[in-house]
Amino acid sequence: MSTNFGKGDFPNIWYPVTGFGPAPADQAAANKKACENLDVFSKKFLCGPGKFIGGEATPSIADYVCASKFHCVSVPVIKAKTGFELPARIKVYLLDFMSTCKSKSFLEQHDGFMASKA
Repeated sequence: MSTNFGKGDFPNIWYPVTGFGPAPADQAAANKKACENLDVFSKKFLCGPGKFIGGEATPSIADYVCASKFHCVSVPVIKAKTGFELPARIKVYLLDFMSTCKSKSFLEQHDGFMASKA
């Protein structure tokens, strides 16, 4: 997560929309690479038996880190401005996290900030 999606892909998707960095020269290629990295992540870390990283039944700190980043790039303005959409497996993981996490309110400020970018 940190070395592939977090340092390489996330900035190419989130930063241009928020004004923190330039868009990549080829956004479609950057989106494709991000989805490929997320597919590798899901096959390695979301393989059960539980819904969360490492097959756990409840979220760990690793889930909070990953799900937060995934949430950040799942908001409508990201898709509208970059064309990026999370792969299906990551969408399910994020839904599982959001429905299980009792302390998800920390993401509300992000959503308000992103709504201002529409």
